[in-house]
Amino acid sequence: MIFTKLTLENFKSHKYSVIEFEPGISIIVGQNGAGKSTILDGISFALFKQYNGKKINDLVRITKNKDSHASMSVSLEFISNGKHYTVTRTRGNTSKAELLVKDSDGGSTRISSGDSSVNDEIQSILEMDGELFLNAIYIQQGEIANLISKTPSEKKKLIGRLLGVESLEKAWKNSLPLINIYENQKSELEGRTASSLDLSSDLKSKKVFLEEIKIKGNNLQKEINELEQLKSQKTTEKLEMEKSKTTFDKLNNQLNNENENIRRVIDERKGLQEQLENLKNKEKEMLKLEKFSNKLPIYLEFLESVNKLEQITKDREKYGEKLDKIIKQKEIIKKEENGYTQYLDIQKKLNVYNERKSKFESELEIIKQLEKNKTEVKEEFNENINKIKSFFNETNNLLNIDFSNYENSTIDFSNYDESEIDLFNQKNFNSISNNFKDIKRIVTDFKIEAEKKIKEIDENSNKSSTKISRLEEGINSAKEPLSEIKKVDNQCPICKSEITEEKKDTLIDSYNNKIKSNQESIDKLNNELKKISNEKTIFKNKLDEINSVEKNISNKIHIYDIAKKDLDKINDFNMELKKYEDTKDKLEDVLLLIKDQTKLQITSKESYDNYVHASGSLDALGKEYDAKDKLREVERSMDVEVEKVKVAMAKDPYLSPDIKEKDLKNRIADLTEKDKKYNQLKGEIVQIPILESQIKNKIDEFDSLRSKIDNIENNIKFTNYSEDKYKNIVFTCERSEEKLKSLNKDINEIKGMATQIIADIENLSIKLNQNDVLKEKLENVQDYLKLLKDIRDLYSKEGIQKDLRNRSKPLIQKNTKEFFEQFNFNYSDLKIDDEYNISVFGPEGESKLDMVSGGEKIAIALALRLGITKAMSKGNIETILLDEPTIHLDSYRRQDLIYILRQMSSLPQMLIVTHDNELENAADNIIKVKKQEGISKVILEK
Repeated sequence: MIFTKLTLENFKSHKYSVIEFEPGISIIVGQNGAGKSTILDGISFALFKQYNGKKINDLVRITKNKDSHASMSVSLEFISNGKHYTVTRTRGNTSKAELLVKDSDGGSTRISSGDSSVNDEIQSILEMDGELFLNAIYIQQGEIANLISKTPSEKKKLIGRLLGVESLEKAWKNSLPLINIYENQKSELEGRTASSLDLSSDLKSKKVFLEEIKIKGNNLQKEINELEQLKSQKTTEKLEMEKSKTTFDKLNNQLNNENENIRRVIDERKGLQEQLENLKNKEKEMLKLEKFSNKLPIYLEFLESVNKLEQITKDREKYGEKLDKIIKQKEIIKKEENGYTQYLDIQKKLNVYNERKSKFESELEIIKQLEKNKTEVKEEFNENINKIKSFFNETNNLLNIDFSNYENSTIDFSNYDESEIDLFNQKNFNSISNNFKDIKRIVTDFKIEAEKKIKEIDENSNKSSTKISRLEEGINSAKEPLSEIKKVDNQCPICKSEITEEKKDTLIDSYNNKIKSNQESIDKLNNELKKISNEKTIFKNKLDEINSVEKNISNKIHIYDIAKKDLDKINDFNMELKKYEDTKDKLEDVLLLIKDQTKLQITSKESYDNYVHASGSLDALGKEYDAKDKLREVERSMDVEVEKVKVAMAKDPYLSPDIKEKDLKNRIADLTEKDKKYNQLKGEIVQIPILESQIKNKIDEFDSLRSKIDNIENNIKFTNYSEDKYKNIVFTCERSEEKLKSLNKDINEIKGMATQIIADIENLSIKLNQNDVLKEKLENVQDYLKLLKDIRDLYSKEGIQKDLRNRSKPLIQKNTKEFFEQFNFNYSDLKIDDEYNISVFGPEGESKLDMVSGGEKIAIALALRLGITKAMSKGNIETILLDEPTIHLDSYRRQDLIYILRQMSSLPQMLIVTHDNELENAADNIIKVKKQEGISKVILEK
């Protein structure tokens, strides 16, 4: 994807900006707040309608006049896969979007329209959605610096956000409330089934217990098989060990050890024998308590049934009362049905009338707003007309213009009334326009004449000044000889010839007359120059006033254009107001209808309330047949519990319906204590077979040790015998034998228990015939809950998140290495570990990120960010957008980044937003953004 052109109209601070993008590095530079980042926002908005802010109207530029009809438009032209596309999004009264593709003949074809359709089409063309665009192509402020300065865990989190792991984590967290909802449903259903389906709960517990003992039995059998295999293996190893021999010295040392073992075995056998005698006595005591332990379940079942019967009796009374209430509420509903229906019919009519009322009230608000807008425009119109009127009066006074002398007559402002807007028709505006033309013509003529006159004055002034200079020279030429002739006697001061006294006086008079005559001429000329200067000043002042008028004409013509538009707006407002002339009458008619229907509705309000109250009560009470079913179910439960009580009394004559609760509980407490003692003794005597086996093993061990000693003394010279290994093998064999006996006993007990449980399950299955719906619903909730938990586990850190990181890391590493190689540093390889720590390999071996130079860090960070971008965009990376990449970087690192960007050759296009003028040194194209009076303007440079 290559961007070629972006057009912004009333988008944020841009009134109308057109930016043409070229290949290479384009720097978008300007002061903070100038509107640089808005260009990137415009690209994102055009492609995927993504924007910052709570609502889209925040993107529309606020104009001075707050024109309600102002619209915002963003258009982006780009190239993808060799095709030229244009996407345009407009926001006015409604939102519009369309996507065009350029045809081979130079025309364009619309391929989709509407926000949703355009989004889908662009996503298909670019093979990425809006979120991927922001994370991959759009490199946001501070990301390059963060990849350098952040800790490994912070960098891992940042890269996770770019890869989309953050959204998976969010999904994992957000799924918990949903799971809790279904957990509550599950608990509720379990409670309902437990309270109404005791047999079902018992059956489930039996099945669960059966499954548990099956698993336990299978595990025991598996353990038995493993032990038998281990026993066989260890027996073989033991036989092999007994065949091995050691050296004579080792045998001699072992002989002493074996003698000590014999003494130890004798002592252990004695201790085991004492323990066995003690357990035999406890076994006798246990047999005496066994009959009491067998009676305890009978008493407990009897007490449970008695308690259940009390509760069942209460339930039977409750459901009977509920059934009576249901019948009573049904009678009320039948009685009040007609009044309820009448009330609803009236309410429907009232809804229709209220909708009309709301519509007419809205139209009244529109009328108020139109009149307000019209008043505001009229005020502006009057203000502008008064400005034009003042301008014409001032110009007339300044230039002494009589517009009646011109062929285009002007409007007479003397009769103008600010409230009479309709006085100004097209003819009036044409007259004003002609007046402006006349003023321009008069001003132009006056300027020509004034400039011509000033030129003539300057020429006369120059001539007079020249004459004065000549006269002053004449005075100076007469003063010098006059001074000389007064000093000498009878000698000419010029030719030095002799002269008479008379001739001398004549020369003196001649020089004095010349000086006097020239001075008089000079004085006369100076007076004339003063008059000329005053006249020039008058003309120049007049010319300055004319120039001021000329400059003011453009401003007043602009006001004139605004006034014409305001008059059109006023006419539009009048047409709009005409549409709502009868709105007030319609509203009054609807209010009368609402009043009549409201009075009529009051007569049926009591029936409506009774009907609604009875319906609500009936909904709360439930269905009649449900109450009857519950009553029948309670009665059946009572029969079951009565039968259990009879069975218990048949098993023990001490039990009877008249037995006191205190006596029964005392009896149960006594039996419980004896049962506890019985089970305690039973748990202890299970050691008897083990002790007997251990004693036998000790006898066997004694014999074995005696045999080994004999063999060591008489026969064995060399062996590989290891005492510790032999002891372990013997111990393992003994333990295996003991454990096998115990496990075989346990598995036989489990088989007996399983047979009994299977019989119980069959009996319970025959009795279960109700509440299938609740059980099925509970199973569905449990299955769905399991599915939700599985999905949540899938979205966890050890699920998809981990897979995404593991799958992305090799590709990111490959891409990062490829970008890093473009910078020609002296490194042969680059690797990224699971925590996204980066190492490079050079002549001195491996170097971590904190060990390389500042420039190399910048290169690695930029390569890593571009590597992530390439991985996320499936390798199809042609353009990247960087927003303030130098932020948080010091001056040295900024220079390094500039140098690195210059070396980037693999990316066809790079758009960089920055306020840092230093980045211009790395640019092929420069786009400058300035803000003047709140409006951003774009200047393109190359």
